[in-house]
Order: sequence, then C-alpha cells, then structure tokens
Amino acid sequence: MADAAPPPRPLSADEREAAFRAGRAPVPPRFIVIAVAVLVVLGLGGVVMEHVFGNPHGVASTGGTTPQPTTTLPVTGARSVIALTRVGATPAPPLSLDDAAGRPWSLARARGQVLILGFVDATCNDICPVLGQELRQALVDLGPQRARVDVTLVNTDPVHTRITGVPAALRLTGLDAFPNVTFLSGTLSQLSRVWNAYGVQVRLDPTTGRSVHNDVLYVLDAHGDVRYRALPSANETTSGVYRLDSATEALAARAIAGAAGSLAG
Repeated sequence: MADAAPPPRPLSADEREAAFRAGRAPVPPRFIVIAVAVLVVLGLGGVVMEHVFGNPHGVASTGGTTPQPTTTLPVTGARSVIALTRVGATPAPPLSLDDAAGRPWSLARARGQVLILGFVDATCNDICPVLGQELRQALVDLGPQRARVDVTLVNTDPVHTRITGVPAALRLTGLDAFPNVTFLSGTLSQLSRVWNAYGVQVRLDPTTGRSVHNDVLYVLDAHGDVRYRALPSANETTSGVYRLDSATEALAARAIAGAAGSLAG
C-alpha cells in the first residue's frame, strides 16, 4: 500500500499575500468544500448560518499557535448561542497592527485589561452588524466592570486594508461611542500573519470581490492569556445581509459580558 501523501505545507504570510493579489483563495481544501456547499444552498434560496465557517472541525488553522478549547462550558442558555468555551490560559499569539488613527498597536497596549478580540470587515459587510450589536450590548451589560475591559476588532477585508477615519465597522454599529473599542488594520502581509495565528481563514471571490471568513471571538485575561473562545453566528439572507433576532443577540451579549466579567473581577 502506498504511503499517504504528506499534509499540505501551510502558506507563509508572503505566499498568502501573493495568492490574494492573484485572486486565489489561500485556504485549506476542506474550507473550499464548505464554501461551495454554502453557495449551493444560497443558490436554492436558503438561509445560511455563518458559524458554519467558524466550526473548528470544518476549518483548520493553516499555522500559528491558536489556542484550542480544553473545557467546554455547559451547552445551555446564553453560552450555547455563541458556542462559548473555556480554554486553558494559553498565551495569545503576537498581534501588531495599526489602529484607525495609524498608531502602532500591540497586545502590550491591552496588558492589565481584559480584552475581547474579534475579526470583522472594515466595511461592515459580513457578520459585523450583528457582532457589533452584541459587543455594544455586552459593554452595557458589564456595567462598572466595563472600565477593566477593552474590545479590539481586527480587519478581515483583504481589499480595504487602508483605514482613514472611523471605519464603518465601528461607525455603523455604534461602537465608536466607546473609548475602549479599537479597530486594527495593516498591510495585507501583516493582516495575513494575524489571521494565520488566530485561525481566521479569509477567502476572496475574484469575481465579486467579496471576502468570506470564519468567525471567531477570543477573550483574553489581563495577563494576555486566552481564556475563552466563541463562535459568533448570524443568519445570512439571500441578499447577503446578516441578521439575528434581538432576543438571540441579547443572549450572545450576555455570554460575552459574562466571560469578560468573570476575568475582570
């Protein structure tokens, strides 16, 4: 019997950047299969849950040291809405990008604060409206603990990487009203390294120019260790708009606030 073929070598940041510029999708074959299946469902007029792309069993990281869940919280109530899991105090991978004002930002800036880390398009064309509402409500739910919690969102748009002024991801969701919310972007090479490290897979359709990515949310403690991982989700309509009913958004917000609050003390 012939030996099994070795697993594909993970793409380097430079190779991923070159692939994006060439209009190709630098993602694992398994992810491409899932994406094709979703497109078929959309073609039939169905509604798709974006958390399909966030399934850790369906989308494998192409590299980095993404922390893996070690303890699953009870699948009940608010936690089940975003598949919130506790992970074992794993140091967060390096993250160095620029904020919306062009200032360098790294995880060291958040040291001493609990950090909610998410990934959305700068133009807010993905799950951004739903996740933005959940994060905004989570900050309200935190009450006085909000002073010890920061929110950082990383751009997942491989086309709109240059940010000038307040990005739509903050402006359209009302998150720009919170001084403890930061939006980060950088060069495609820089973003690719971050996506790779945190298990975020981005696929660009060269025909429509639309990007698709899996959704993941992390909560880091004040020491910079990842303590929770979640998979935000939303319903995508046939017109490509992401929505979620207010009751479910409130439950998701409660779960996010609960995780962050448990670390804020």
